[in-house]
Amino acid sequence: MFIAEIIIEAGAGPSRILHHIQNGTPFLTLSAFKDTLPHEENIQRDARLKHILRGLPVSYIPTEGEYTMKGATEPSPELSYFVMPAKEWSPQSLEMLGRKLRSVLDQESVVYGDGDTVWLLMSNGSKYKLGNRITYRPKIIDTLGGSSKMKNRKFSFTTYQKAPGAAVYGERLPTKKLDRVRNLP
Repeated sequence: MFIAEIIIEAGAGPSRILHHIQNGTPFLTLSAFKDTLPHEENIQRDARLKHILRGLPVSYIPTEGEYTMKGATEPSPELSYFVMPAKEWSPQSLEMLGRKLRSVLDQESVVYGDGDTVWLLMSNGSKYKLGNRITYRPKIIDTLGGSSKMKNRKFSFTTYQKAPGAAVYGERLPTKKLDRVRNLP
């Protein structure tokens, strides 16, 4: 019998997510909230999502999200989660989980990162490419359809064309002086 190891990265901030992105960690960002439902019902749906996540071999970081639903002019705030699989999962298995959770939670989309590119997994079964950059710049984020927020700092995923100087998904930067020396030409 498999017992899931539950890891909640308590106290994590935007730099922790940036670390996961730069390391190319496959991930999902999802929410159980729906802007058409009363707040109390959304809180119950969130509790159900946390219960589901606790039963899976994943770790997650709670975030706040904003997503502009089809036909809406303003994004609606929601509780959301940055979810990472156990090491033995393939990116394809994580994508399948994202599609399943999107369906179970009756969501319009789920954000999925495969280690190189970030996608929206849509309710009609299609995949929409968001890009391979993570940006924290408000002027760029305001032009996008959604974002996440931790400790009052928003971030979102986009393309090189929209955020050429932003951190690249899967491109780990040297963190130690020795790493910098080894990577010299």
